[in-house]
Amino acid sequence: MVPDLDDAVEEEKTKAELPKKFEDRCKWLEEKFKALESVDYQCEVDTKKLNLVPSLVLPPKFKMPEFEKYNGTSCPEAHITMFCRRMTGYVNNDQLLIHCFQDSLTGVAAKWYNQLSCTQIKSWKDLAQAFMKHYGHVTDIAPDRITLQNMEKKSGESFRKYAQRWREVVTQV
Repeated sequence: MVPDLDDAVEEEKTKAELPKKFEDRCKWLEEKFKALESVDYQCEVDTKKLNLVPSLVLPPKFKMPEFEKYNGTSCPEAHITMFCRRMTGYVNNDQLLIHCFQDSLTGVAAKWYNQLSCTQIKSWKDLAQAFMKHYGHVTDIAPDRITLQNMEKKSGESFRKYAQRWREVVTQV
């Protein structure tokens, strides 16, 4: 077998250029790092633009109630009802209702709330309607006997907890 001298010459040439390419690449990376170090990152966030009710003044001694968190998978009407019952003393304060509603949401429902703007939501009624429009298709599906039959004790769950969970489902059948 006769070696191809052109390939050998080309290979030697490539080997000779490799350190130069490596050095050039290192210099390029150093320049990029220096440029990143010199950048002054100042994240300016206008909290008034992020807030649905920027002019909200919390009532004196107001304490946020504990809410059952809505995640977008249960009945939205039931959630609004429970929210309003927790906020009974403040049902005439639209700004406070709008502000506190976010604390009753989690997951995708919280993301939905975060994309709202104050141009869309002017009152509690606007927020409740937007919420119902977005989640109105979700309804609580009552469990049936099959659900009960398929219930199993979870690993690490005490029998007492399992029995309580089972009884809760029984009341809904």
